[in-house]
Amino acid sequence: MSEPDPQLLMNVRWLAGFREPPPDPDERTRMLAALAGGGRSAISELLADAREPALARPVLMHMLWAGDVLVDVAEPVGEDSVVWASPRAAA
Repeated sequence: MSEPDPQLLMNVRWLAGFREPPPDPDERTRMLAALAGGGRSAISELLADAREPALARPVLMHMLWAGDVLVDVAEPVGEDSVVWASPRAAA
């Protein structure tokens, strides 16, 4: 038995704060469309295209928590982290 990776644990704890979906389905749809077809984007780029980036961030963090959008949680999640749509999000 071993301890979980500290970075993974820190990222999961952070994302757990976004369990409840924010009330902005338009941003969710926009971000999934931007990532459609296997597209990848840095978090900062994805949020820069939002109507209101500060309000779009919780939407993206919830999508990461829910598994609709994926990120490498073994690395620190920040503005330069690359995200992509989960195959199940397209379904």
